[in-house]
Amino acid sequence: MILWGGRGVVDVVGPLGEGERAELTCRSKGGRPPPTLTWTRRGQRLPLLAYNTSSSLDPEKFWVEARVAIVGSRDLLGSTLSCHAHMPSLAQVHTTLPQMQTASVIVNVTLPPVTVRILGPGAAASAGTELRLTCRAAGSHPPAQLTWWSGHKRLSQVSYAVEAGGNVTSATLTLLVDREHNGATLTCTAANPALPGERNLSDSIRLSVYYAPVVDLSMGRPLDPGSLKEGDDVYFECSIIANPPYKRVIWYHNGAVVGHNVSSGVVVSRQSLILRHLNREHSGSYTCGATNHEGHNTSNAVILSVKHAPVCAGTGRERTQGAPRGSTASIKCTVEAEPAENIRWSWIRKRADGTEEEVPDEDVRVDGLSSSVLVTPHTPEDYGRFLCVASNDVGEQREACVVTLVPAGPPDAPTNCSVSPADPSTVHAHPTTAALTITCLEGI
Repeated sequence: MILWGGRGVVDVVGPLGEGERAELTCRSKGGRPPPTLTWTRRGQRLPLLAYNTSSSLDPEKFWVEARVAIVGSRDLLGSTLSCHAHMPSLAQVHTTLPQMQTASVIVNVTLPPVTVRILGPGAAASAGTELRLTCRAAGSHPPAQLTWWSGHKRLSQVSYAVEAGGNVTSATLTLLVDREHNGATLTCTAANPALPGERNLSDSIRLSVYYAPVVDLSMGRPLDPGSLKEGDDVYFECSIIANPPYKRVIWYHNGAVVGHNVSSGVVVSRQSLILRHLNREHSGSYTCGATNHEGHNTSNAVILSVKHAPVCAGTGRERTQGAPRGSTASIKCTVEAEPAENIRWSWIRKRADGTEEEVPDEDVRVDGLSSSVLVTPHTPEDYGRFLCVASNDVGEQREACVVTLVPAGPPDAPTNCSVSPADPSTVHAHPTTAALTITCLEGI
Protein backbone atom coordinates (compact mmCIF):
# COMPACT_ATOMS: atom_id res chain seq x y z
CA MET A 1 0.00 0.00 0.00
CA ILE A 2 1.00 3.63 -0.50
CA LEU A 3 0.80 6.17 2.32
CA TRP A 4 0.78 9.97 2.15
CA GLY A 5 0.87 11.90 5.38
CA GLY A 6 0.32 8.69 7.29
CA ARG A 7 -2.87 7.83 5.40
CA GLY A 8 -3.37 5.35 2.67
CA VAL A 9 -4.05 6.69 -0.80
CA VAL A 10 -5.70 5.03 -3.75
CA ASP A 11 -5.18 6.03 -7.36
CA VAL A 12 -4.39 9.76 -6.85
CA VAL A 13 -2.00 11.72 -4.66
CA GLY A 14 -2.72 15.40 -4.21
CA PRO A 15 -3.50 17.93 -5.14
CA LEU A 16 -0.06 19.35 -4.47
CA GLY A 17 0.74 22.99 -4.88
CA GLU A 18 3.47 24.01 -7.26
CA GLY A 19 6.73 23.68 -5.29
CA GLU A 20 5.03 21.75 -2.46
CA ARG A 21 7.08 18.81 -1.09
CA ALA A 22 5.44 15.53 -0.22
CA GLU A 23 6.76 12.18 1.05
CA LEU A 24 5.23 8.92 -0.14
CA THR A 25 5.71 5.68 1.67
CA CYS A 26 5.32 2.26 0.09
CA ARG A 27 4.65 -0.46 2.69
CA SER A 28 4.65 -4.19 2.14
CA LYS A 29 3.44 -6.55 4.89
CA GLY A 30 4.36 -10.18 5.43
CA GLY A 31 6.45 -12.43 3.33
CA ARG A 32 9.43 -14.55 4.09
CA PRO A 33 12.01 -13.79 3.01
CA PRO A 34 10.95 -10.07 2.82
CA PRO A 35 10.44 -8.45 -0.62
CA THR A 36 12.60 -5.68 -1.98
CA LEU A 37 10.79 -2.37 -2.63
CA THR A 38 11.57 0.09 -5.41
CA TRP A 39 9.89 3.28 -6.73
CA THR A 40 9.76 4.11 -10.44
CA ARG A 41 8.48 6.88 -12.70
CA ARG A 42 8.41 6.47 -16.44
CA GLY A 43 10.50 3.34 -16.05
CA GLN A 44 13.18 5.15 -14.11
CA ARG A 45 14.02 4.35 -10.51
CA LEU A 46 13.48 7.10 -7.98
CA PRO A 47 16.02 7.73 -5.24
CA LEU A 48 14.80 6.52 -1.89
CA LEU A 49 14.57 8.86 1.03
CA ALA A 50 14.47 5.97 3.53
CA TYR A 51 14.19 2.19 3.58
CA ASN A 52 13.02 0.49 6.77
CA THR A 53 12.09 -2.98 7.93
CA SER A 54 10.33 -4.08 11.11
CA SER A 55 12.12 -5.93 13.91
CA SER A 56 9.29 -8.39 14.42
CA LEU A 57 10.02 -12.02 13.60
CA ASP A 58 6.32 -12.75 13.28
CA PRO A 59 5.61 -13.10 9.54
CA GLU A 60 2.12 -11.65 10.08
CA LYS A 61 3.55 -8.50 11.60
CA PHE A 62 6.64 -8.10 9.49
CA TRP A 63 6.73 -5.11 7.10
CA VAL A 64 9.08 -3.32 4.74
CA GLU A 65 8.82 0.42 3.86
CA ALA A 66 10.43 2.50 1.13
CA ARG A 67 9.93 6.30 1.24
CA VAL A 68 10.48 8.83 -1.57
CA ALA A 69 10.13 12.60 -1.71
CA ILE A 70 8.41 14.52 -4.57
CA VAL A 71 7.93 18.22 -5.29
CA GLY A 72 4.83 19.52 -7.10
CA SER A 73 5.63 20.79 -10.58
CA ARG A 74 4.19 21.00 -14.08
CA ASP A 75 6.38 18.13 -15.15
CA LEU A 76 5.05 15.97 -12.33
CA LEU A 77 1.36 16.69 -13.12
CA GLY A 78 -0.35 13.46 -14.18
CA SER A 79 2.71 11.34 -13.67
CA THR A 80 2.30 7.75 -12.48
CA LEU A 81 4.50 6.71 -9.54
CA SER A 82 4.79 2.99 -8.97
CA CYS A 83 6.07 1.01 -6.04
CA HIS A 84 7.26 -2.50 -6.85
CA ALA A 85 7.64 -5.33 -4.34
CA HIS A 86 10.21 -7.76 -5.76
CA MET A 87 10.07 -11.28 -4.35
CA PRO A 88 13.26 -13.36 -4.01
CA SER A 89 14.02 -15.44 -7.12
CA LEU A 90 12.41 -18.86 -7.46
CA ALA A 91 15.82 -20.40 -7.42
CA GLN A 92 16.12 -19.37 -3.83
CA VAL A 93 12.53 -19.84 -2.67
CA HIS A 94 9.99 -22.30 -3.95
CA THR A 95 6.59 -20.46 -3.86
CA THR A 96 3.47 -20.01 -5.95
CA LEU A 97 3.27 -16.23 -5.16
CA PRO A 98 3.91 -13.72 -7.95
CA GLN A 99 7.51 -12.69 -8.24
CA MET A 100 6.61 -8.92 -8.21
CA GLN A 101 3.64 -6.89 -7.03
CA THR A 102 3.02 -3.24 -7.94
CA ALA A 103 1.00 -0.37 -6.45
CA SER A 104 0.65 2.91 -8.38
CA VAL A 105 -0.70 6.41 -7.87
CA ILE A 106 -1.14 9.40 -10.18
CA VAL A 107 0.13 12.77 -8.96
CA ASN A 108 -2.30 15.70 -9.08
CA VAL A 109 -0.71 19.16 -9.01
CA THR A 110 -2.59 22.47 -8.72
CA LEU A 111 -1.08 24.96 -11.20
CA PRO A 112 -1.80 28.59 -12.02
CA PRO A 113 -2.26 29.67 -15.66
CA VAL A 114 0.93 30.52 -17.52
CA THR A 115 -0.51 32.51 -20.42
CA VAL A 116 -3.61 34.58 -21.15
CA ARG A 117 -4.21 36.40 -24.39
CA ILE A 118 -7.06 38.30 -26.07
CA LEU A 119 -7.64 37.18 -29.64
CA GLY A 120 -9.88 38.74 -32.26
CA PRO A 121 -10.05 40.71 -35.51
CA GLY A 122 -9.18 43.92 -33.67
CA ALA A 123 -10.51 46.38 -31.14
CA ALA A 124 -12.08 48.80 -33.64
CA ALA A 125 -15.77 48.74 -34.54
CA SER A 126 -18.61 51.05 -35.52
CA ALA A 127 -21.22 52.00 -32.95
CA GLY A 128 -24.27 49.77 -33.11
CA THR A 129 -22.33 46.70 -34.25
CA GLU A 130 -21.33 43.56 -32.37
CA LEU A 131 -17.71 43.01 -31.42
CA ARG A 132 -16.50 39.48 -30.66
CA LEU A 133 -13.29 38.99 -28.70
CA THR A 134 -11.91 35.68 -27.48
CA CYS A 135 -9.67 35.34 -24.43
CA ARG A 136 -7.61 32.18 -24.15
CA ALA A 137 -5.67 30.93 -21.12
CA ALA A 138 -3.34 27.93 -20.90
CA GLY A 139 -1.45 25.98 -18.29
CA SER A 140 -3.93 26.03 -15.44
CA HIS A 141 -4.90 22.93 -13.50
CA PRO A 142 -7.74 22.65 -12.83
CA PRO A 143 -8.93 24.69 -15.87
CA ALA A 144 -8.63 28.46 -15.50
CA GLN A 145 -11.60 30.63 -14.64
CA LEU A 146 -11.84 33.53 -17.10
CA THR A 147 -13.68 36.81 -16.49
CA TRP A 148 -14.15 39.86 -18.72
CA TRP A 149 -14.16 43.38 -17.25
CA SER A 150 -14.81 46.90 -18.42
CA GLY A 151 -13.24 48.98 -15.70
CA HIS A 152 -14.71 47.60 -12.47
CA LYS A 153 -17.80 46.21 -14.19
CA ARG A 154 -17.91 42.52 -14.95
CA LEU A 155 -19.29 41.70 -18.40
CA SER A 156 -21.77 38.88 -18.69
CA GLN A 157 -22.26 38.22 -22.42
CA VAL A 158 -19.58 35.54 -22.44
CA SER A 159 -19.47 31.95 -23.71
CA TYR A 160 -16.88 29.45 -22.41
CA ALA A 161 -15.04 26.42 -23.78
CA VAL A 162 -12.41 24.01 -22.42
CA GLU A 163 -9.88 22.35 -24.72
CA ALA A 164 -6.80 20.17 -24.63
CA GLY A 165 -8.01 18.14 -21.69
CA GLY A 166 -8.54 21.22 -19.58
CA ASN A 167 -5.15 22.78 -20.24
CA VAL A 168 -6.70 25.53 -22.42
CA THR A 169 -9.76 27.59 -21.49
CA SER A 170 -11.40 30.19 -23.72
CA ALA A 171 -14.03 32.87 -23.06
CA THR A 172 -15.65 34.67 -26.00
CA LEU A 173 -17.14 38.09 -25.29
CA THR A 174 -19.94 39.45 -27.48
CA LEU A 175 -20.36 43.19 -27.00
CA LEU A 176 -22.82 45.55 -28.68
CA VAL A 177 -20.66 48.64 -28.82
CA ASP A 178 -21.79 52.24 -28.63
CA ARG A 179 -19.90 55.52 -28.49
CA GLU A 180 -19.53 55.32 -24.69
CA HIS A 181 -17.25 52.33 -25.26
CA ASN A 182 -14.76 54.42 -27.24
CA GLY A 183 -11.47 54.49 -25.37
CA ALA A 184 -12.68 51.93 -22.84
CA THR A 185 -10.24 49.27 -21.67
CA LEU A 186 -11.48 45.68 -21.68
CA THR A 187 -9.60 43.23 -19.49
CA CYS A 188 -9.65 39.45 -19.42
CA THR A 189 -8.44 37.88 -16.18
CA ALA A 190 -7.43 34.24 -15.78
CA ALA A 191 -7.38 32.65 -12.35
CA ASN A 192 -7.16 29.14 -10.95
CA PRO A 193 -10.25 28.70 -8.76
CA ALA A 194 -8.20 26.47 -6.47
CA LEU A 195 -5.63 29.25 -5.99
CA PRO A 196 -7.73 32.33 -5.20
CA GLY A 197 -5.76 35.54 -5.54
CA GLU A 198 -2.53 33.80 -6.51
CA ARG A 199 -0.72 34.66 -9.72
CA ASN A 200 -3.78 35.80 -11.64
CA LEU A 201 -2.94 36.79 -15.20
CA SER A 202 -4.62 39.51 -17.27
CA ASP A 203 -4.59 40.83 -20.80
CA SER A 204 -6.18 44.11 -21.82
CA ILE A 205 -7.29 45.81 -24.99
CA ARG A 206 -8.35 49.42 -25.65
CA LEU A 207 -11.47 49.88 -27.77
CA SER A 208 -11.81 52.33 -30.62
CA VAL A 209 -15.47 52.83 -31.52
CA TYR A 210 -16.35 54.80 -34.64
CA TYR A 211 -19.51 56.90 -34.51
CA ALA A 212 -21.14 59.82 -36.29
CA PRO A 213 -20.55 63.24 -34.70
CA VAL A 214 -22.45 64.11 -31.55
CA VAL A 215 -23.18 67.82 -31.89
CA ASP A 216 -24.31 70.35 -29.30
CA LEU A 217 -24.86 74.06 -29.91
CA SER A 218 -24.78 76.77 -27.29
CA MET A 219 -24.60 80.54 -27.21
CA GLY A 220 -21.24 81.82 -26.13
CA ARG A 221 -20.82 82.82 -22.52
CA PRO A 222 -21.30 85.17 -20.75
CA LEU A 223 -23.99 86.41 -23.13
CA ASP A 224 -27.53 86.76 -21.82
CA PRO A 225 -29.86 85.56 -24.61
CA GLY A 226 -32.70 87.57 -23.11
CA SER A 227 -30.96 90.93 -23.41
CA LEU A 228 -29.63 90.94 -26.99
CA LYS A 229 -30.75 93.90 -29.06
CA GLU A 230 -30.01 95.43 -32.42
CA GLY A 231 -26.40 96.54 -32.70
CA ASP A 232 -25.05 93.95 -30.28
CA ASP A 233 -22.62 91.14 -31.21
CA VAL A 234 -23.24 87.47 -30.52
CA TYR A 235 -21.38 84.22 -31.06
CA PHE A 236 -22.27 80.54 -31.01
CA GLU A 237 -20.14 77.56 -30.05
CA CYS A 238 -20.60 74.17 -31.71
CA SER A 239 -19.33 71.33 -29.51
CA ILE A 240 -18.47 68.20 -31.49
CA ILE A 241 -17.49 64.72 -30.30
CA ALA A 242 -16.63 62.31 -33.09
CA ASN A 243 -14.51 59.29 -33.96
CA PRO A 244 -12.90 59.54 -36.44
CA PRO A 245 -12.56 63.35 -36.23
CA TYR A 246 -15.16 65.40 -38.08
CA LYS A 247 -14.30 66.68 -41.56
CA ARG A 248 -16.42 69.82 -41.75
CA VAL A 249 -18.95 71.95 -39.88
CA ILE A 250 -22.02 73.53 -41.48
CA TRP A 251 -24.02 76.36 -39.91
CA TYR A 252 -27.75 76.91 -40.49
CA HIS A 253 -30.14 79.79 -39.88
CA ASN A 254 -33.78 78.73 -40.09
CA GLY A 255 -32.62 75.71 -42.10
CA ALA A 256 -30.62 77.72 -44.64
CA VAL A 257 -26.83 77.42 -44.81
CA VAL A 258 -24.96 80.36 -43.27
CA GLY A 259 -21.92 81.45 -45.27
CA HIS A 260 -18.85 83.37 -44.19
CA ASN A 261 -19.39 87.05 -45.06
CA VAL A 262 -17.28 89.54 -43.15
CA SER A 263 -18.81 92.56 -44.87
CA SER A 264 -22.22 91.47 -43.58
CA GLY A 265 -20.87 90.83 -40.12
CA VAL A 266 -21.00 87.01 -40.39
CA VAL A 267 -17.78 85.27 -39.35
CA VAL A 268 -17.65 81.46 -39.60
CA SER A 269 -14.63 79.87 -37.93
CA ARG A 270 -15.03 76.07 -37.82
CA GLN A 271 -16.76 75.52 -34.48
CA SER A 272 -17.69 79.18 -33.92
CA LEU A 273 -20.19 81.51 -35.55
CA ILE A 274 -19.96 85.24 -34.88
CA LEU A 275 -22.70 87.73 -35.80
CA ARG A 276 -21.71 91.38 -35.58
CA HIS A 277 -24.08 94.35 -35.34
CA LEU A 278 -27.27 92.34 -34.93
CA ASN A 279 -30.48 93.34 -36.61
CA ARG A 280 -33.92 91.87 -36.44
CA GLU A 281 -33.30 89.72 -39.55
CA HIS A 282 -30.79 87.75 -37.50
CA SER A 283 -33.54 86.44 -35.23
CA GLY A 284 -34.52 82.80 -35.66
CA SER A 285 -33.30 79.25 -35.15
CA TYR A 286 -29.61 78.39 -35.40
CA THR A 287 -28.10 74.91 -35.70
CA CYS A 288 -24.75 73.44 -36.65
CA GLY A 289 -23.96 70.11 -38.28
CA ALA A 290 -20.82 67.98 -38.54
CA THR A 291 -19.78 65.13 -40.82
CA ASN A 292 -17.31 62.24 -40.71
CA HIS A 293 -17.24 58.95 -42.61
CA GLU A 294 -19.73 57.46 -40.11
CA GLY A 295 -22.42 60.03 -41.00
CA HIS A 296 -23.80 63.52 -40.47
CA ASN A 297 -25.62 64.88 -37.43
CA THR A 298 -27.24 68.23 -36.67
CA SER A 299 -27.23 69.91 -33.29
CA ASN A 300 -30.04 71.12 -31.12
CA ALA A 301 -31.61 74.43 -32.14
CA VAL A 302 -30.73 77.65 -30.33
CA ILE A 303 -33.27 80.45 -30.75
CA LEU A 304 -31.87 83.93 -31.19
CA SER A 305 -34.31 86.71 -30.41
CA VAL A 306 -33.01 90.19 -31.22
CA LYS A 307 -34.83 92.92 -29.34
CA HIS A 308 -35.78 95.92 -31.49
CA ALA A 309 -38.12 98.87 -31.59
CA PRO A 310 -41.30 98.45 -33.63
CA VAL A 311 -41.17 98.57 -37.44
CA CYS A 312 -43.99 98.40 -39.95
CA ALA A 313 -45.01 94.87 -40.77
CA GLY A 314 -45.15 93.66 -44.32
CA THR A 315 -43.25 94.78 -47.40
CA GLY A 316 -43.78 98.51 -47.11
CA ARG A 317 -44.62 101.19 -44.61
CA GLU A 318 -47.14 103.07 -46.82
CA ARG A 319 -50.40 101.86 -48.26
CA THR A 320 -53.65 103.27 -49.62
CA GLN A 321 -57.14 102.43 -48.36
CA GLY A 322 -60.44 103.45 -49.95
CA ALA A 323 -63.64 104.45 -48.13
CA PRO A 324 -67.01 105.73 -49.50
CA ARG A 325 -68.21 109.05 -48.15
CA GLY A 326 -70.48 108.60 -45.18
CA SER A 327 -69.31 105.04 -44.39
CA THR A 328 -67.12 104.08 -41.43
CA ALA A 329 -63.67 102.73 -42.25
CA SER A 330 -61.29 100.91 -39.91
CA ILE A 331 -57.75 102.05 -40.56
CA LYS A 332 -55.36 99.42 -39.26
CA CYS A 333 -51.65 99.55 -38.50
CA THR A 334 -49.53 96.43 -37.77
CA VAL A 335 -45.93 96.34 -36.61
CA GLU A 336 -43.20 93.86 -35.74
CA ALA A 337 -41.48 94.30 -32.38
CA GLU A 338 -39.39 92.42 -29.82
CA PRO A 339 -40.48 92.31 -27.11
CA ALA A 340 -44.04 92.23 -28.39
CA GLU A 341 -45.55 93.16 -25.04
CA ASN A 342 -46.44 96.58 -23.67
CA ILE A 343 -46.75 98.16 -27.11
CA ARG A 344 -47.78 101.81 -26.93
CA TRP A 345 -49.40 103.64 -29.85
CA SER A 346 -49.91 107.17 -31.11
CA TRP A 347 -51.86 108.26 -34.23
CA ILE A 348 -51.64 111.49 -36.24
CA ARG A 349 -54.19 112.54 -38.84
CA LYS A 350 -53.17 114.77 -41.75
CA ARG A 351 -56.27 116.00 -43.56
CA ALA A 352 -56.47 116.70 -47.24
CA ASP A 353 -56.62 120.45 -46.52
CA GLY A 354 -53.17 120.23 -44.88
CA THR A 355 -54.27 120.41 -41.26
CA GLU A 356 -52.82 117.93 -38.76
CA GLU A 357 -54.17 116.61 -35.51
CA GLU A 358 -53.44 113.84 -33.00
CA VAL A 359 -56.07 111.11 -32.80
CA PRO A 360 -57.45 110.93 -29.24
CA ASP A 361 -56.57 107.78 -27.26
CA GLU A 362 -60.23 106.94 -26.83
CA ASP A 363 -60.53 106.57 -30.62
CA VAL A 364 -57.61 104.16 -30.81
CA ARG A 365 -58.13 100.40 -30.61
CA VAL A 366 -55.18 98.13 -29.63
CA ASP A 367 -54.78 94.41 -30.26
CA GLY A 368 -51.22 93.30 -29.51
CA LEU A 369 -49.06 94.26 -32.48
CA SER A 370 -51.97 95.91 -34.28
CA SER A 371 -53.84 99.15 -33.70
CA SER A 372 -56.77 100.77 -35.54
CA VAL A 373 -58.90 103.91 -35.64
CA LEU A 374 -62.42 104.33 -36.95
CA VAL A 375 -63.06 107.17 -39.42
CA THR A 376 -66.28 108.29 -41.14
CA PRO A 377 -65.45 110.72 -43.99
CA HIS A 378 -68.20 113.16 -44.97
CA THR A 379 -66.30 115.82 -46.88
CA PRO A 380 -63.16 115.85 -49.03
CA GLU A 381 -61.31 117.36 -46.09
CA ASP A 382 -62.02 114.20 -44.06
CA TYR A 383 -59.76 112.19 -46.35
CA GLY A 384 -55.98 112.28 -46.09
CA ARG A 385 -53.07 110.53 -44.43
CA PHE A 386 -53.06 108.64 -41.11
CA LEU A 387 -49.69 108.03 -39.41
CA CYS A 388 -49.19 105.48 -36.60
CA VAL A 389 -46.13 105.22 -34.38
CA ALA A 390 -45.56 102.36 -31.90
CA SER A 391 -43.03 102.00 -29.12
CA ASN A 392 -41.90 99.20 -26.75
CA ASP A 393 -39.34 98.84 -23.99
CA VAL A 394 -36.48 99.08 -26.52
CA GLY A 395 -37.58 102.33 -28.09
CA GLU A 396 -39.90 104.19 -30.43
CA GLN A 397 -40.55 103.39 -34.05
CA ARG A 398 -38.22 105.45 -36.27
CA GLU A 399 -40.47 105.72 -39.33
CA ALA A 400 -44.23 105.93 -39.00
CA CYS A 401 -46.54 103.59 -40.85
CA VAL A 402 -48.73 105.60 -43.26
CA VAL A 403 -52.23 104.82 -44.48
CA THR A 404 -53.68 107.18 -47.08
CA LEU A 405 -57.47 107.24 -47.02
CA VAL A 406 -59.02 107.99 -50.46
CA PRO A 407 -62.62 108.12 -51.70
CA ALA A 408 -64.06 104.87 -52.92
CA GLY A 409 -67.25 103.82 -54.76
CA PRO A 410 -69.22 105.71 -57.56
CA PRO A 411 -68.69 109.51 -57.59
CA ASP A 412 -71.41 111.94 -56.43
CA ALA A 413 -73.42 113.84 -59.02
CA PRO A 414 -71.75 116.93 -60.50
CA THR A 415 -72.58 120.27 -58.84
CA ASN A 416 -72.54 123.98 -59.74
CA CYS A 417 -73.22 123.37 -63.40
CA SER A 418 -73.43 126.39 -65.77
CA VAL A 419 -74.27 126.77 -69.48
CA SER A 420 -72.44 129.10 -71.90
CA PRO A 421 -72.51 129.65 -75.70
CA ALA A 422 -70.38 127.49 -77.88
CA ASP A 423 -67.05 128.58 -79.29
CA PRO A 424 -67.73 130.75 -82.43
CA SER A 425 -65.07 128.88 -84.36
CA THR A 426 -67.06 125.69 -83.87
CA VAL A 427 -70.28 127.29 -85.19
CA HIS A 428 -68.59 128.50 -88.43
CA ALA A 429 -67.25 125.00 -89.04
CA HIS A 430 -70.72 123.49 -88.68
CA PRO A 431 -73.28 126.21 -89.61
CA THR A 432 -76.26 123.83 -89.28
CA THR A 433 -75.37 122.77 -85.76
CA ALA A 434 -76.25 124.61 -82.53
CA ALA A 435 -73.73 124.17 -79.63
CA LEU A 436 -73.61 124.96 -75.91
CA THR A 437 -70.84 124.52 -73.31
CA ILE A 438 -71.84 123.05 -69.89
CA THR A 439 -69.35 123.38 -66.96
CA CYS A 440 -69.77 121.45 -63.62
CA LEU A 441 -67.80 120.64 -60.48
CA GLU A 442 -66.97 116.93 -60.26
CA GLY A 443 -68.54 114.84 -57.55
CA ILE A 444 -66.53 113.16 -54.87
